[in-house]
Amino acid sequence: MFPASWAMITVRTYVETSRLWRKLAAILIILAASIPARQALAQQPGNLADVSLEALMNMEVSSPGRKEQKLSRTAGAVYVITQEDIRRSGLNSIPELLRMVPGLQVARINASMWAITSRGFNGRFADKMLVLIDGRSIYNNLYSGVYWEQNDVPLDDVERVEVIRGPGATMWGANAVNGVINIITKPARETRGLMISSGAGNVDHGFASVRYGGELGDDVFYRVYAKYFNEGPFSTGDGPAHDQWDSGQGGGRLDWKISERDSLSVEGDVYSGGAQQTIYPDYSNTALGLPVSGPVAFSGGYGLLRWSRRYSDRSDLAVQVSFTEENRNEDFGRFRTRVVDFDFQHHYTLSSRHNLMWGFGFRIYNDDTTSQQIFAAPSATVRFVPADSTQPLASFFAQDQIAIVPERVALTVGTKIEHNVFTGFDIQPSAQLIWTPTSRQSLWTSVSRAVHTPSLSDRDLLLQYQLSATPGLYGLLTGSPDFQSETVLSYEAGYRNQPARWVTVDLATFFSNYSNLTSVDIGTPFIESGSQPGLVIPMQFGNLAAGHTYGVEIATNWSLTQKWRLTGNYSWFRYGLNRSNLGPYDTAQDVEGSSPAHQVQFRSQWDVSRKLALDTSVYYVSALTGIGVPGYVRSDARIGWTLNRMMEISLAGQNLLNGRHLEFPSAEYVLASEPGREVYLKVTWSF
Repeated sequence: MFPASWAMITVRTYVETSRLWRKLAAILIILAASIPARQALAQQPGNLADVSLEALMNMEVSSPGRKEQKLSRTAGAVYVITQEDIRRSGLNSIPELLRMVPGLQVARINASMWAITSRGFNGRFADKMLVLIDGRSIYNNLYSGVYWEQNDVPLDDVERVEVIRGPGATMWGANAVNGVINIITKPARETRGLMISSGAGNVDHGFASVRYGGELGDDVFYRVYAKYFNEGPFSTGDGPAHDQWDSGQGGGRLDWKISERDSLSVEGDVYSGGAQQTIYPDYSNTALGLPVSGPVAFSGGYGLLRWSRRYSDRSDLAVQVSFTEENRNEDFGRFRTRVVDFDFQHHYTLSSRHNLMWGFGFRIYNDDTTSQQIFAAPSATVRFVPADSTQPLASFFAQDQIAIVPERVALTVGTKIEHNVFTGFDIQPSAQLIWTPTSRQSLWTSVSRAVHTPSLSDRDLLLQYQLSATPGLYGLLTGSPDFQSETVLSYEAGYRNQPARWVTVDLATFFSNYSNLTSVDIGTPFIESGSQPGLVIPMQFGNLAAGHTYGVEIATNWSLTQKWRLTGNYSWFRYGLNRSNLGPYDTAQDVEGSSPAHQVQFRSQWDVSRKLALDTSVYYVSALTGIGVPGYVRSDARIGWTLNRMMEISLAGQNLLNGRHLEFPSAEYVLASEPGREVYLKVTWSF
């Protein structure tokens, strides 16, 4: 049986979310009654005719260079999910939205967990993909990755999602090896008024959110929000998966234009939730014992302050400070992490040909872990030695954009230097060249180096588990104090073109060479005496693997009419593992065939009339041949009906034609489940 503390946590989570649901309902009623309709600030849904493809090509993006620049003049593989894409997708979470991005592998493990990465090396904790929310890293150093279920963002508050495919380490630092996902929220000025959204479906049992924004003066704007959802379980081949999930959160943002030169933003939120997951008690050994259902409780929050000052058209700076806390209690342990981040950047135009960006940062990561054992035997013991640690990180970067031929040819060179407690200094340089022969086309190429620094599990993990049904044979997997940074040297090239007003093409290709990749090295077995004597097979993380990846990614848009737009994306990917340094019993952590060779998607956005919209999408993902996951086709659809300036009703569904399917194998100790058909009805009021 589970300890009494688990039962108390589960009950407490249920009570807290139930109370939050009742409070949220009360807030909805009070706010709706307190704002007269004649004073309402209506937020009318967008229209395809409002934004041309030329405007999309020249959209301002900030993630590649930490400053606003036109997408068409960016020397990198960048894709932007706009607010209109989000609203018309019929999706309710950031991970599901990321399926739109060419070359990005999005695989749902169960109701609350995803494996998301770019250009290979996917997993529950994809350690080569950096994820940011408003420039704040949500990367967790415990296992190297992101707890997507703990980092929800109200989609109505998202301005856009910028995705860099390929290294972004010169600007964003370690772990931006294969890409960067930056979720950018709207300024408070753009979210004035009251918005209420609520709905339910066969899997989404209920969800609701309320947001209210206003102004405290001519130059001070704010918003506050609260949201809650409850998602039912998926299925496995044997029946229900017991992986239901619910969470509630609230927060806000304040933007203050202090003067013509100075601006201040403050934002933050808190959350609390819980989920069920089906686990294998003996952790990595799925052959022993039947999987059992266990609870997960999580909570946390963050606060962020950003100050920017504009000295002139040639010079500006920004300072950002944030604090993040995550608490998680699950079957094998309790984890608490706290992160303090400080970031300074300065942009200065040295001359008509030199545009300099430089800055530095400090990050202090602290964790506290407690091991728990589910059963006496067979049951794994997962520990971190030491149980708590503090890891400082210091960094400096500089980048110069050089106009070789003004408005036509630009060379960008830069580097990031970081120092961490595990491997010391890491240097991550890059060089990018872009040629823009006309306003509608550009060619670019780049070369860059990036690193994934060791996580706590790479260095401090101690995992002991049983290898046979009868006691006497054990496995002992440990981290290595000598574990080094994984590195990549990546070569990229791309082409963007708008050959006609109604069509755009964005092509990217790459070749990346990896070294010091994670391996599991087998040692010499030994006899263990004591309370549980037996033969122990020692295993340790190492850096004996290497490999290379290459591929092509294509994104296209067609505006067939002012009311009908099509999007088509395709990606082709290959990974080759270099086994030359691996011993006869050593294995690489990342195997060939763990990412799809082909991904295809088509999306249609059609304004049937001024009030009715029909949006559909079809996705094809080829088989993950190395880990036994078959390919699948997914089809989604949404019907949106704008009743008036204040109300929109939408009916959305996912996996409508194809039913349930496996997207990723059982990850770590969690049994994978199969997403199936989902349908929900959503109503949105804007006052």
